[in-house]
Amino acid sequence: MRRLLLSFVFLIAFGFMLSCDSIDVNDSGDLAAIETTGESSSQDNNTTQIQGDSAGDTMTAAEQKAFFKTYVSIGDSLTQGCQGLNVEENRTHYSYPAQLARAIGTGFNQPLIEFPGVGAPNPEDAVKNGWYDTWSITISKLIKTFMYWHRVDRYDNQANLNNFGIAGATLDDILSYDGTKKITDLADSPLMSLVGLMNPWICSVVGLNPAKAKSAVEQALDRDPTFVSIWIGNNDTIFGTIMTDDNNFVLTDIDKWEANWEILVAKIKARKSIKGVVLINLPDNTLIPYLQPVPNKYCAVTEGADIPAGSRAPFFSTRVSKVADVITPDQIKTIQDRTIAINEIINATAEEEGWALVDAYSMIRNELSVGVALTRANGTKSDIVVNGDYAIGGFMSLDGIHPCSTGYAIIANRIAKAVNETYGTSIPVIDEVAVWKKDTLCQDPVDPRDYPAQMGNMTYIFNTFSRIMGQLL
Repeated sequence: MRRLLLSFVFLIAFGFMLSCDSIDVNDSGDLAAIETTGESSSQDNNTTQIQGDSAGDTMTAAEQKAFFKTYVSIGDSLTQGCQGLNVEENRTHYSYPAQLARAIGTGFNQPLIEFPGVGAPNPEDAVKNGWYDTWSITISKLIKTFMYWHRVDRYDNQANLNNFGIAGATLDDILSYDGTKKITDLADSPLMSLVGLMNPWICSVVGLNPAKAKSAVEQALDRDPTFVSIWIGNNDTIFGTIMTDDNNFVLTDIDKWEANWEILVAKIKARKSIKGVVLINLPDNTLIPYLQPVPNKYCAVTEGADIPAGSRAPFFSTRVSKVADVITPDQIKTIQDRTIAINEIINATAEEEGWALVDAYSMIRNELSVGVALTRANGTKSDIVVNGDYAIGGFMSLDGIHPCSTGYAIIANRIAKAVNETYGTSIPVIDEVAVWKKDTLCQDPVDPRDYPAQMGNMTYIFNTFSRIMGQLL
């Protein structure tokens, strides 16, 4: 596995060096610089009903306009709007902060990546367009999305961004990123340092040279924001969920995480322009559809294999033969305990500072298993119900980790409700049904596991890709 990974990373590094000449940060051409959302772009902002009940005095329209004058979002892939281990311009339109900003009616600029995006090829696009049909097509698409991606604005408008979500980022990464700091876990060589320096997820947001650019948090605070949303910490536990071999059980030490959290909170409190903050705690990522119980319809257990009862395996697994192929109940408990410990810190901060809080942990554990009815613009519930099932549930994208556009709309509404109740704002309801009708995965669902000829290539991509992410981030 280690030799395969090193070979793959060498290919990535070589290709990225070749592609550098084609990335001209000063060549914006006629492309739109960055997505701008606000009162002037309200074609899908069918919002009328007000979210929640204010615990205090309701803001006037003028007060609310000042409150949301400059909104920035800080976080990881769940903030960036990642779907299918991929970030691209079309689906980023439905990131939770972008949908929230449209409901508020405030400007919101995102670092858009030209389709087919950065990261792995989105499985929905890959299956529907035959990108996994042959090995040569699979590799060519992976090289495109990993190395030859482009920011739409060619970084001309870096100073005007509002979304500072970075796919794969830990809390430590958004505070300060040294492009070589984790590469030595894989190999101590100049090549590995180069790959780390050119980390595509970091580069796509903070700048092409992250070792010299300011961190995501510093750039966000340089905007003098009046309102901030923070959803960070998922990658401090998720790699324990998605990496099941080589005894590579990756969890951030809780004391280190808390120390970094205190630094982040202090930076937020020191910025005098900030009038309001909303925190989102961590979901229980052992319950996301990336992990499936074994055995199941698509995955067999080798006869005689000593697999502990209650173990779970990645959705793309077709057979498990040893404990290293699964997440065991003991490992699941370790991940859950770490998630609870981080959430206690986040929840305590919200209470101490009087900040709004969204309980994503309870949502994943208690609601997605039974289903959530989509809300209309007038605040009434529809008869459309989505759940957390893989591929067909309507809440998650095909990586089994990130929500689809509809899922992000639900999250944005939960955030709006919490903000209204905490600060007395009047953010209207986002029409989840309208988003669902435009969500290609909901309108034309596809399960990659029903395409065994393509699943072999997809499995290789997901296995390799998740481990590269674990090393780079």
